[in-house]
Amino acid sequence: MCYTSKVIGLKAHNIIYINGFDPYTSKCCRVIDKPVELALKHGIQSLGVCHGALRICQIVEEDDSKLLVWELKDYDTDGKWSLEHKVNFNEIVSDYPRLNKHLKHIVSVLAYHLHDRDIVYVMLPPRVLSFT
Repeated sequence: MCYTSKVIGLKAHNIIYINGFDPYTSKCCRVIDKPVELALKHGIQSLGVCHGALRICQIVEEDDSKLLVWELKDYDTDGKWSLEHKVNFNEIVSDYPRLNKHLKHIVSVLAYHLHDRDIVYVMLPPRVLSFT
């Protein structure tokens, strides 16, 4: 994935590796810790860009499964993360009541909306859902 002219990858063990070549600086690699809370949870993780900001999304599969979205607020210095959204699946009200019982079977976070910070697309086979 590309972000601010850099190539970014999500790595296990609580680290995001940001590699790239910037001709105006000698830095060729940057390591930013994942959000501390993310390291404590297990579940699906997705790295992406939304409205020009780097985001990590996680689906935590517990008794009350939830969707968590963090955004990198301080890329240039400390790499501070902010929890932007926390959605409990059992609190979601859907226009399709039969869908609610299947929300715990979401298999992946597909993408973030490029321009709307409040929309995340997830995969619930054979459907793609948008959470707002």
